[in-house]
Amino acid sequence: MPSLFIKNIPEDLYKKLEEMASNTGRSKQDIIIEALQLRIYGQQINTDSEMVEYSEPRLVILKFPTKCVRCGNPLVAGDEAWLSKVKYKDGTEKWVAWHFSCLMTDKQLAKIYIEIRKLKKVRDVLKREVNDLSDVIIEAEARKKVLDVVGEIEKRSQNIEKRFYEVTEILKQWFTITGTKSADLVKIHDEIRKSREDLLNELSELRKKLDEVASAFITKPKTVKKKEVWKYEE
Repeated sequence: MPSLFIKNIPEDLYKKLEEMASNTGRSKQDIIIEALQLRIYGQQINTDSEMVEYSEPRLVILKFPTKCVRCGNPLVAGDEAWLSKVKYKDGTEKWVAWHFSCLMTDKQLAKIYIEIRKLKKVRDVLKREVNDLSDVIIEAEARKKVLDVVGEIEKRSQNIEKRFYEVTEILKQWFTITGTKSADLVKIHDEIRKSREDLLNELSELRKKLDEVASAFITKPKTVKKKEVWKYEE
């Protein structure tokens, strides 16, 4: 007979019944009986005072309307409420809901809630510390990469300037001593100048590498000051 009754329920209501049973963990028969009791007697037979034990409540967003087991006032879909599986003196078990404020009048449950809140705060603090530590590690790695590139740039730039200065001084002395303006010397000077330009282009590429790995917290290296170079003129 019960199965025949359920089969004759309109399809849309039956789907709602299945969804409610799935979300609350209750049987379809239990939900139907409760609905009939509410319709016939105008109230729930089981009351908050008849509960003998209940599972640890969890805070949920309701998907279906119900009533607070303590105050009897309605809870609508979308409300935040406490949900718990309870056992009554008559041996029946079912899922019930409380208003947030109604449940907090129970000292024991309030104590559980406070402990949960404390644990959540500890968790949040630990998460922040882990995130901060991750940032420090990432920052340290980025700094090392940047400093490695900076060191390479500075070393290369010093070698470029030193080499070109030495070669230029030799050329100056050569031109002064010989008083010669031969095509060969001009060629030598041009080759050295080109060599210097090539090396400075390398330096520019290194600076691009620096820009790729540098971040906002890193100060970019100072621009290498170019020395004034004596040029050969015809």
